[in-house]
Amino acid sequence: MVIGNIGTGKGSAVKLMEEYSFATVGTSNAVWVRRLTHGFSKNPLFVDSGHAASTEVGYVKETVHSAQGSIDFELDATTIGWLLKWIMNTAVATIASTQNGTTGQYLHTFKFGNAPRTVKVYENKGGLSTPYYRNYLGMFPTNLSINLDMSGTLRGGMDFIGQTSETGENPGTPSLAESNLTLAWGDVSYKYHATAGTLFASMGAWTDPFDFEMNLLRIGASNQNFISDGSGKPNGVYEGVPAINLKLATELTTNHKMAIFEAGTEIALGIGLDTGVVAGTGLNYKLNLSFPRVRLEEYQIRASSPGKIVAVIPVKVMQDPTLGYSILAELYNTKVSYADATA
Repeated sequence: MVIGNIGTGKGSAVKLMEEYSFATVGTSNAVWVRRLTHGFSKNPLFVDSGHAASTEVGYVKETVHSAQGSIDFELDATTIGWLLKWIMNTAVATIASTQNGTTGQYLHTFKFGNAPRTVKVYENKGGLSTPYYRNYLGMFPTNLSINLDMSGTLRGGMDFIGQTSETGENPGTPSLAESNLTLAWGDVSYKYHATAGTLFASMGAWTDPFDFEMNLLRIGASNQNFISDGSGKPNGVYEGVPAINLKLATELTTNHKMAIFEAGTEIALGIGLDTGVVAGTGLNYKLNLSFPRVRLEEYQIRASSPGKIVAVIPVKVMQDPTLGYSILAELYNTKVSYADATA
């Protein structure tokens, strides 16, 4: 309960909807994430006259503007499919959502592709008694971060660049995935294989890692694409090129991989996230991440006499020349598809 007219994060709401063309939303699915923090804004660029006779800043005028924002959230085994589709530019035809036999479980596969999409953001700022709604159009994701440690659930964040903002519509009441579809430390397993080009199902267990951080990036993405149409807003977004940052934290045991690091050997890594919740006959809601060709960039070890040794391992993720991709995400849930927005 809030006494007085005070904006709160609890009262705020953010809805994401895929656009069928840049800055134009049609018929699409409403996507709600389990928000932790968020912020979206219009970014105007101002110039002032600065004429010779002025003693103070002169006339100020906006030249161009764009939009940006970010949202942090807990991840679940359903909503993450939309986020992977958007950041990886995966075409629906290559997501290849398939039903596992006659069960209620579907497998969705994601790889980096060439089908960039933007979303429209509907925001209720603060949940005030006199609502202030704002929409943000042409919002393109430039980074999806995923991280996990023992102290919490699997967390994520997504950064956006976009075109403009407008007077908004009520985003409505959030509709969230079931709480048991979120992921926590005990749901994660790690795998590796000494032969690069190997996928998750064929890898063996590696029990040393206990934390990981991953960023799926769009390097060079830009919304600074202005034309002389009098609007002052971007005409489009350049999607940049994909990249992956990955870092592991591991205990130092006899199962270490220091020899692999020292030799510069290329191997395969996998991260599995299993909710333990049944999605079909004996099949769970889960996400398997395969990195078929990687090198361990460093094996950072700092020993102190009283405690256990922790090794921090930045991982260089590369495209496998045979498979043709650097990451394969296999998502299992009961959703039939992650369909494109339509006009």
